[in-house]
Amino acid sequence: MKPSPERDALTAKAGFGNARRAWLGRTEDGTVALVLSDPQGRPRLTLGVGKDGEPSVELRDAGGKVTRTLR
Repeated sequence: MKPSPERDALTAKAGFGNARRAWLGRTEDGTVALVLSDPQGRPRLTLGVGKDGEPSVELRDAGGKVTRTLR
């Protein structure tokens, strides 16, 4: 389907937005991370492995505050 207001309305109705929902890459400090975000694009779960090989999991609330950490 070509870009159009109709397509935009259909994708919005289906629950698809323009927010980035997932990111996989390397952070500035060298940590490799998978970040999963809610429909508004707010990061909610981060799985990471530091430069030293140490794994971590961070859960965030809707405000971005880390609520749980597992290392």
